[in-house]
Amino acid sequence: AGIGIGSPGPLDLEKGIILEAPNLPTLHFFPLRKRLENYFQKPVKINNDGNCFVLGEAWFGAAQHASIVCGLTLGTGCGCGIVMNRKIFAGATGTAAEIWCAPYLDSTVEEYGSAKSIRRIYKQLSGKDSEAKLIYDLASKGEKMALNAWSEFGFHVGKIVAVMVNILDPDVVVIGGSREHLKIQKSSLEENAGLLGAAALLMS
Repeated sequence: AGIGIGSPGPLDLEKGIILEAPNLPTLHFFPLRKRLENYFQKPVKINNDGNCFVLGEAWFGAAQHASIVCGLTLGTGCGCGIVMNRKIFAGATGTAAEIWCAPYLDSTVEEYGSAKSIRRIYKQLSGKDSEAKLIYDLASKGEKMALNAWSEFGFHVGKIVAVMVNILDPDVVVIGGSREHLKIQKSSLEENAGLLGAAALLMS
């Protein structure tokens, strides 16, 4: 039927162009949609990878029975998306939910809601510079400093989620218990959520 793509942003959704995406320095202002449509002779839909993650969960995963879904992708950066009735809420300029650059404490949301946050906190506590995966493995084995680092990280993520909940009143936040109506879910699609969300661009 066509091709769906979840790309790091920012994007010009109307023109299908990658703008100055920090994670794609060699593709600034690249006309991705036009190039792929010309090559494959198929319709192409492009959206932010965080949006595609949430759309995938709304169509096929942990939030498929929910009307309003928020999602956070916590990895190299901090991505966020909003889906209402199985459609991405893009906002007036296509940049709704781009909270990674929002001010938080002495820096931004991304500095406290991504892998680099875990690394920074663990280094402050232990004096060691370790990758987030190793800190996770250490915490799984009960290492105190690693557990404390994840606890502090969770505190900050919880505050970020609380702001989203207070603004949007969603049915589900997809990340990783529930309180009254709201459910916070771990992604059920894991690494495939973005792929399936990109495919769902053609369905929504």
